[in-house]
Amino acid sequence: MAKKCRGKSPYLSSNLYTIRKYAVVSQQEIADSIGVERTTYTKWEIGTEPSYYHLSKIIKFYNDKGVSLDYNMLLSAPIQITLQSRATGEIIMNRKNDDI
Repeated sequence: MAKKCRGKSPYLSSNLYTIRKYAVVSQQEIADSIGVERTTYTKWEIGTEPSYYHLSKIIKFYNDKGVSLDYNMLLSAPIQITLQSRATGEIIMNRKNDDI
């Protein structure tokens, strides 16, 4: 059985949602690409943790689409998409000043 992400990130679910909207892909498209049911992927966007295995497949999916993404970006801070980041393909993380 694949290991779940330990020490749940409070940002993971919202970051998965934000990035999917940024990349303009459906839950069904990403679920099909990584080999899970759409309902499983939906649960990840609302709070259930994916395994590290599935998280790595999600990251690869977005990297293959030209979205620069890694574990730290998904887990460490809320992601804010800006117009500049859309133009460059980079995702900008929005951190509170006391987190920097």
